[in-house]
Amino acid sequence: MSGNWWSRWSASLTGAHGIACGDTSLSLGDLSGLPCYGGLDLATTTDLSSLVLVWPDVDGRVVCWPWFWVPAETVAARVQRDRVPYDVWVRQGHLSVTEATSPTTSTSGRPSGA
Repeated sequence: MSGNWWSRWSASLTGAHGIACGDTSLSLGDLSGLPCYGGLDLATTTDLSSLVLVWPDVDGRVVCWPWFWVPAETVAARVQRDRVPYDVWVRQGHLSVTEATSPTTSTSGRPSGA
């Protein structure tokens, strides 16, 4: 088995557990009040920013609800560099674009206006 904790966890999702991928019958409102775990990755250079919420037991299934963001001005260059269809994913609604590459910071290191 891989030394990667995610691989070990993913491999354990067999048997009684399943992942509710693409289940359009669920909404965020349906999951309200249930135990939930979240992971946030705020990209600073070449990766994507993401937020993933995970509900570990919804009727015997694991439910993951992800969001992904990328700066709009970098999409075309990322498609060429990474050879990944980010532009297609934006058009399909799987990837959201933001207007800025990074917040403007003051000399104190805090965002301007903070």
